[in-house]
Amino acid sequence: ARGLLDRAEHSCQMWWGSNRPMWDINFIHMGLLDQLRTVVNAYRAINKSGASEETKREYYYRTVVAVGLDDNGQCAVSGWMLN
Repeated sequence: ARGLLDRAEHSCQMWWGSNRPMWDINFIHMGLLDQLRTVVNAYRAINKSGASEETKREYYYRTVVAVGLDDNGQCAVSGWMLN
């Protein structure tokens, strides 16, 4: 999980989004997809762990908010399914 987080938060996507001297939407999009993968991976790890049901519910809620899932658990941006 840490490796995914480090990759998702690298500064390259921020630099490409800064418009100095130019910007590249593809690098920005790839960085956002890496962040999405990190959130989903973290949720899956917590869901499979021995954490209490209350903790699992809390992190499910945080995942839904972070990823922007609809009522069926599908991401509005990428079409990924959480379950």
